[in-house]
Amino acid sequence: MLACSNEYAVIALALDGTIIGWHGAAERLFGYRGAEIVGQPFARLFMQSDVDQRMPQLELELARMTGRSEDDRWHRRSDGGRFWASGVLNLHLNLQREGVGYVKVMRDRTDLRMRHEALRNRGLRLARDLRREREAFATFAHELRNPLAPILNAARIATSDVDEGSRRRMLDVIVRQTEVIQRLLRDAGERRPERGQRLEMRPLVLQDALASALDAVTPDAEAFGLRLLLVLPEPPITLEADPARLQQMLANLLGNALKYTPRGGHVTVSAGIEGDTAVVRIDDDGEGIGKENLERVFELFTREDGHDMVPGVGVGLAVVKQLAQLHGGFVEARSPGKGLGSQFVLQLPLRQAANGN
Repeated sequence: MLACSNEYAVIALALDGTIIGWHGAAERLFGYRGAEIVGQPFARLFMQSDVDQRMPQLELELARMTGRSEDDRWHRRSDGGRFWASGVLNLHLNLQREGVGYVKVMRDRTDLRMRHEALRNRGLRLARDLRREREAFATFAHELRNPLAPILNAARIATSDVDEGSRRRMLDVIVRQTEVIQRLLRDAGERRPERGQRLEMRPLVLQDALASALDAVTPDAEAFGLRLLLVLPEPPITLEADPARLQQMLANLLGNALKYTPRGGHVTVSAGIEGDTAVVRIDDDGEGIGKENLERVFELFTREDGHDMVPGVGVGLAVVKQLAQLHGGFVEARSPGKGLGSQFVLQLPLRQAANGN
């Protein structure tokens, strides 16, 4: 008999939802003795959030209309705790088939609910880890691809009929870009989830870094029919930066400008000092960026609509933002609008500011 069960709570209700009977495991599950709870509204057994949504009244209404109402939800104990219950509310009929009250039978299934939540949380963790792995792989593949094109272009030029100075410059490109690949592979092998990107900071001259970055992309610019312009001050601009990471940032910014500038266009690279900050500006007269997307372009896997024919998955600018922040700097995008060109501004601390000099 359920009324004598130590597993099932049996609660009798009047038509208005007042508790009139308290049997079986009701006292064990809810903590109320019969004398305390009989005469109280059915809603007292519900969590406040369910009361606010009128769930007790809706449950009674459904049972009145259909003869039966089932639910699985958290219920409130007398001590303020809660338990997860599976319940069935039946309309009690007299001999004339008229409703005279309700009987609610409930069973504690907190164990099943906790297992369900544990499995759900595990699924969410696995999905999050998979997403991170996908992002890491996409970023690694993107950054590995960046130095390969300059290596191939430089090798082709170096093995062609060029003067010794050009050959040496191309060999330097090959060495530098190979070192970038070596660094990427080493970082990929050493990385742990709890560790961020490591920087190997050293003094360097920004003009030299920009010249190297332009050497690497010049063949692509020529192939695209674009004109590269470099405007630099004569006094050296000295940074405290990671050379390979700086090349990554410049390669991504330059590659982005080349991709979105039509044949015959211009890409201008300039640098200067503003206060205690070194500033690199990369201007193009290409497709431009809608004002609503000036911040979003730095989010991973984000690209503007209408660029399906342009290669890429929206990784490069996200990498630039992350690396700039690791250096204590930042990057921003500027554009008057679609079709009006773009400017990307990279700002990094000067060496003197970083050392407090």
